[in-house]
Amino acid sequence: METIFSYSSLPQGHIRVLQVKRLRSGAVYKLHSVLIDDHLRFRAVSYAWGSPALTETINCNGKTLSVTSSVHELLSSTIILSLGEELPLWIDAICINQRDDLEKADQVRKMGPLYSLAVEVVVWLGPAVSDSDLAMETMRALSGNITLFSHENLSEYPNRKDTLQKYGLANTDDQIPCALGSLFCRKYFQRLWVFQEVVLARRRQVVCGSKMLTWDEFMDGTRAIARTSIFSPSAVNYPNLSSGVQAIMGVQEMNGAVEAKRSNREAFFKSVWLLDIAQRKAVTDPRDRVYGMLGLASSHLRERISVDYSQQGPSASLRLYIDCGKACIEEDSSLGLLCLLSGKEKNPGLPSWCPDFDAPQNRKLYDPPEWKAGIGTAPELENLRGAWFEPDCDDLFAPGCSVDVVCEVVSCTFCWSDMEQHYDAPSMEDATKNLAWHNECVALFRQTYPQHGEIPISYVLTLCEGSLRQYWDNPYMMHQAYNRNVSIWQDIQESMPHREADEYVMAAAYMFFSRLIDLSRGRKFFSTKSGRIGMGPPETQAGDVVSILYGAGPLYLLRYKLESTQILGNTYMHDLMNLDELPEEAKGENVIIVIN
Repeated sequence: METIFSYSSLPQGHIRVLQVKRLRSGAVYKLHSVLIDDHLRFRAVSYAWGSPALTETINCNGKTLSVTSSVHELLSSTIILSLGEELPLWIDAICINQRDDLEKADQVRKMGPLYSLAVEVVVWLGPAVSDSDLAMETMRALSGNITLFSHENLSEYPNRKDTLQKYGLANTDDQIPCALGSLFCRKYFQRLWVFQEVVLARRRQVVCGSKMLTWDEFMDGTRAIARTSIFSPSAVNYPNLSSGVQAIMGVQEMNGAVEAKRSNREAFFKSVWLLDIAQRKAVTDPRDRVYGMLGLASSHLRERISVDYSQQGPSASLRLYIDCGKACIEEDSSLGLLCLLSGKEKNPGLPSWCPDFDAPQNRKLYDPPEWKAGIGTAPELENLRGAWFEPDCDDLFAPGCSVDVVCEVVSCTFCWSDMEQHYDAPSMEDATKNLAWHNECVALFRQTYPQHGEIPISYVLTLCEGSLRQYWDNPYMMHQAYNRNVSIWQDIQESMPHREADEYVMAAAYMFFSRLIDLSRGRKFFSTKSGRIGMGPPETQAGDVVSILYGAGPLYLLRYKLESTQILGNTYMHDLMNLDELPEEAKGENVIIVIN
């Protein structure tokens, strides 16, 4: 009679590891507990979970253990089996009893030390497919030629095939772009947990099918692809453009964290930055948007957050988000958490100051150091403390003042319905909507500033929320970039060929467009009672109050109701982004704002 494997309780301070032994009849496994100490030697596997259904079985401790298809796939890899024979493996789906919420919570708290303690972390991208070996070998070749992939060299070979041929990477069937595209569209790059697993590792190997690269080889290959794509966007043929581009950016973001940890720059791991990454990745349980980054978080945040999977339902996630938000604000006087509010749907179960980390966001985190709307000498001179919470209360108490009131708001916003559309090839619908947005914005600007003949640079900077600082000293190019985008929408609407432009204008136009996508999509252009213009959250309406919260970089938009005060998100007003430069007459009375 077949015997089913069952987990025994795990002693305190222990983990389970999986030993591998290959026989002629197949691999057998032994799962046993070991004490976590400096003498423990094992490899941890980082992989995409996939479906949680237990559809496969393995022989473990002489019994039958049910596993997921993704675990069965990685244990079918000759490389993984070979590594597992050298040293025991730690695979979370097997080494943690997934049906024991208390054990799972305890092991999640140990994730940071565990991945840091492992001899190496094996990044498993998945089994081989028809072109995956070609993709991995191409990554190795790109890594070997990384010094040649400079902007200067690539600009000499604007054609994708010319570039690949230059570095010996082209093949006659043009398979390389498709192979690389398929590689970066794998589920692994979309998963949240893998971020901290890779960053915390002492050493990393990347395995796909029967091919293995060092992390540095894989990273150099990724850099080469990113640089090539600047000059030849079609250098990689992604099955899904958005997923592929996000994967390339995500690997580089991950490596930035790896380098920061390697050079002992732990301050790099700000909680708001980690949470921003978390909400862009895939998770099975919404609470993992917090738990999945605790291994990299500050000691303050780790101490404040209790890992608990025993409570079920939406209320458990919302309570966790509130507690996490409080901890972030308590440790960060700049109130960076509030920058995550913009571009997200409000959840009625959360205070208005607390982002819903599980809601989709269409706006990138953007809080540049140049923004000092609430940072300056005034709070210090007037002995104003930073924002705080009272015991057993979820209201945010924030010292600040009002600076203006929203007067009129345009009815439409910049939109882009398909991320696979190139900036100079929008759909007729998007071109028509964006042209209407442009016309409304210009009309409101001229109504607000009737004395201006030509559109000033401050208007263009407002639309892209103060980004593109490399063009601030070149108003002509900023105007050209803006006008180029408008002309594209006009040409599409009128079914006309695009007007000619030189390469510098087209490059600037693309960068301006990318900032509209990242920062302004869905945002509202408005005017104020004091005769200013700005960009605010999608909910912006007349009567909302533009406010300074002392210690914060951006301005924020508040809505005062009869019995509550809501914060809508950050706003950009070009002339008011530095407290020390703010005209005294614009600054209202200092008050303690209670945000519900």
